[in-house]
Amino acid sequence: MPADNTRSFKLNARSIETLPEPVKRKRRHRVQSADDIAEIVAAAEMKKAANTPGARSSDSSGKPQDSSARRELVVTKASDIKSTRQRFLWEGRIPLGVLALFGGRGGVGKSTFALYLGVELQQGRLPGDFFGKRLPILYVSVEDDWETQVKPRLQAVGADMDEVYRVAISETVEEATGDRVPDLMLDMPLILQALQHYGPCVLIIDPIASLIQADDHKRNIVRAALDPLLMAAGETNSTVIGIMHTVKGGGRSNDLLSGSHAYYDAARAVMLFAKDEASDQVVMSQVKGNYAPEESTGSLAYRLVGTQVELDDESVGEYAYVEIVGDSDVSVEELVNREAVSQDVADRARWIVSYLSARGGRAEAAAVIAEGMEGIGWTEPQIKSARMKARPAIKSTKHPGLMNGPWIWHFDSVSPVGEETEHAEETSVIREESEDSAPGDKPVSSPRFRRPASKNTADQKLEK
Repeated sequence: MPADNTRSFKLNARSIETLPEPVKRKRRHRVQSADDIAEIVAAAEMKKAANTPGARSSDSSGKPQDSSARRELVVTKASDIKSTRQRFLWEGRIPLGVLALFGGRGGVGKSTFALYLGVELQQGRLPGDFFGKRLPILYVSVEDDWETQVKPRLQAVGADMDEVYRVAISETVEEATGDRVPDLMLDMPLILQALQHYGPCVLIIDPIASLIQADDHKRNIVRAALDPLLMAAGETNSTVIGIMHTVKGGGRSNDLLSGSHAYYDAARAVMLFAKDEASDQVVMSQVKGNYAPEESTGSLAYRLVGTQVELDDESVGEYAYVEIVGDSDVSVEELVNREAVSQDVADRARWIVSYLSARGGRAEAAAVIAEGMEGIGWTEPQIKSARMKARPAIKSTKHPGLMNGPWIWHFDSVSPVGEETEHAEETSVIREESEDSAPGDKPVSSPRFRRPASKNTADQKLEK
């Protein structure tokens, strides 16, 4: 039997546990039988069939080929379907009964923002169809420890701990029991039971990719895992918030989520997060909102503010909470592409410094540019622009003593040529290359270095 502070939903040798922190009251609700659950989410049982006696192996798409399964085509008249208004968990942004994705790089506070939204909903303060009502939060945390990270963050944002539940899978194998994170392909019937018990509610999965125990770069695998989850959310009027990482570099906003594009396709709302270094704020941009009016989507700015939290072991720690700043006129797409350009320039500048360092601090500009273009694929303007940003500073100097000599890129502390020609004659032409000049451009000599025409030569021309 589970402990008093644990609600356990069982199916075969596995059970899903929801543990409030702490529990001050018990909730008893009738839960449908496992057979009923399995029938509703039959599509979720692809891998489970492999562990069922008499089941046949899965096909290449991951779907079980079970000869005992019964499939029917259901056709329903539209007149028999009752139309209803689309309801919203967060007015104009996140619909009810769908999957919403929060994507961003580490450290931008996307998980903290998800907890903030959950607490606003829990306290009845979130604008939407549940404004003024209190909804519970179910939370699956894979990367962060509950004792040292998740619960203190909840305390920082003012959560009601009696209405926040940790979700885990308790599995017994040969009389040994242990906890693990849920697997969307194995444990969907159990997850549905929990949503039916607590729903309507918010289920936060952080990160959602960790619940897909397969290659999530393959579209058919991601859809096979997410589609039953979407069905369960719709069945229980609950909303699933999946936390995701984004790819490095820039690009279009609908291509920034890591893994298969099927994540983006399955979600009805997608929010991206990025740090705006100029304002020291985090920007959240809604880049997908299927049911939201266009004017309600856009970008918000917020700050992560540190606060002291008294912990259960009587110590004190500092954790962040969200402070909304307001609308932002900068989008996440602009920020990540701006950052990507800056990072690309820095990478090229480091490469040039490394190239020169390996050659005594100097090299012909044409050789550096050719290596960058042919060996890496950069353009000439990109390489020349990066040279201007390099640290230590890199000068571009015309070869002393050679009127048509090559341009030399060299560190400020290094002569453009060897010591044997370092002291060139005064008539040498030395010029710093401008940003727009190219190797091979003819330098403009200073007037004091121009030699006057020979008088004898002029006299000879007149005599002719």
